Amino acid sequence: MDQSKPLKFVKRLLTILILTMVAISIVPRAQNIFTLTTRKNQLEITKEELLLRNQQLNQDKEELYDPAALERLARERLGMTKEGEQVIIPQLDN
Repeated sequence: MDQSKPLKFVKRLLTILILTMVAISIVPRAQNIFTLTTRKNQLEITKEELLLRNQQLNQDKEELYDPAALERLARERLGMTKEGEQVIIPQLDN
């Protein structure tokens, strides 16, 4: 019976050692999986935002093929006028 106690102690010690080694090898992998999953979710959100932006840019591009829309943009952004139109320039108070 005296030999069974040291044998049980050695078995428990080996079991604890093996479990510790397994935990040491699993924890970094679990952290890596968590980090990659978080990054994947962030990239999916960014992808959705970029797809919406791309869709808006495509709509803007299609709008440029419409002569009326092109004229409106020229008037609004570039201050262009048709022949014979009078230009009214607001005076800014300083």
